[in-house]
Amino acid sequence: MLDGALPEGAVGSDAPVSPGYLRVSGSKILDSTGKPVRLTGITWHGLETANFAPACLWSRSLPDLMSQVRALSYNSIRFTISFRLLDPDTLVKGVHAQLNPELIGLTGLQMLDRLVDEAERNQLRVIVAQQAWPTDVEQELWFDATHTEDEWVERWRSLAGRYQKRPTVIGFELHNAPRNTTAGVIPSWGDGVDWWAAAKRAGNAILAANPDVLVFVDGVQQIGTDSYWWGGNLKGAELKPVTLDVPNRVVYATHEYPKTIFNQPWFSAETNYFESLPPVWDQYWGYLVEKDIAPVWIAEFGTADELPWLQQILDYATSRGIHFAYRAFNPNTDSRIGGILQNDCLTVNQDKQAHLAPALAPIVP
Repeated sequence: MLDGALPEGAVGSDAPVSPGYLRVSGSKILDSTGKPVRLTGITWHGLETANFAPACLWSRSLPDLMSQVRALSYNSIRFTISFRLLDPDTLVKGVHAQLNPELIGLTGLQMLDRLVDEAERNQLRVIVAQQAWPTDVEQELWFDATHTEDEWVERWRSLAGRYQKRPTVIGFELHNAPRNTTAGVIPSWGDGVDWWAAAKRAGNAILAANPDVLVFVDGVQQIGTDSYWWGGNLKGAELKPVTLDVPNRVVYATHEYPKTIFNQPWFSAETNYFESLPPVWDQYWGYLVEKDIAPVWIAEFGTADELPWLQQILDYATSRGIHFAYRAFNPNTDSRIGGILQNDCLTVNQDKQAHLAPALAPIVP
């Protein structure tokens, strides 16, 4: 830690930010003037694919799609990326050339730049989330047989530096849903294959390059023998918090899904099972907010048709000031989840949007 720095959330800790950026205070996220804000955004997939472009650009223009996100009253966008996107030999594909002539010939990283520009024009904030190293997969770990943790840290340092003094980019989600591998590797919180230590390394590298941004740290799947959703288990964060060299920058991220995704042991109630979930959420991640330890951002949650479950988690988040990014804007995601846009990439799923709309917060100034 820097001389005199206090742990994240400690009383009296204060690391000022530049105008337009955000910081953490206890379980709240504040703007640069000290006023609380709430991130109520949406995930837009596609940058993690070999097209290196968000979905639906094959039939609509980027300004048109981005303005629809704003018109639907989301205030932030979570873009999932592969780190392959950052290589200089990538090429944007699968976009409608007549509707998006300015995107033709761009590299993946230039595409991300254009998205940041367009988000800024629409007063939307951006969080970039790493999903994998290669395209079109979701990797369990932040490193693999080809790429080391050191390389992962350096990629984050480079990307953070690129968006220095661009407050539209408010933060980086270090890795999407760390989880147990099929080979039996269990990412842990403080020992073994140590996600907690890796998050500290990457977070400090990001803040060394760009000290104003937030660092979003997912949970793991398993702590001890207690297994939960991929990336959703934040039980370790109270006793072993992720403390960084710049205080007041850590936001914890979790993942939540309904029974249709996987029938988990905690879905035990035969009817209206969703009504029994708030104590479960309290146990795994909600306690961080209840005890004023740190903010929580539900990085992923979504459903195709379990609207009572959706209402339950939205009520829980809204009543506690919890942040979220609904999955997803685009329709071509898991068929059990679907998107806010229907298959034509234009028509809004009004049933889902009607549940989400009352939970959406104002733009982040």
